[in-house]
Amino acid sequence: METFGSRNAMNSDGYNFCGARIGACEHCEAIPPEVIRRVKEYKEVNGRNWKAKLRALWSSGKDVDSPLLRQARNLIGPSGLDRIKV
Repeated sequence: METFGSRNAMNSDGYNFCGARIGACEHCEAIPPEVIRRVKEYKEVNGRNWKAKLRALWSSGKDVDSPLLRQARNLIGPSGLDRIKV
């Protein structure tokens, strides 16, 4: 499985999901690229307040329709959502 730290899954500017330089965050490099893509899609669909909406979705348990968002919650966690740069 390809991790976020690989060339195909990183941000185009060379930073991890949390904004740290590639290789500087072991936590981000464990997040599969398909999870990163799903979070980015969620951001595009939900606009400016996407983090608040996602946090509410995670808190209510209504993310069951999207296994990748559930996986993002399990890997990143609600508190880690503030570090995300997508």
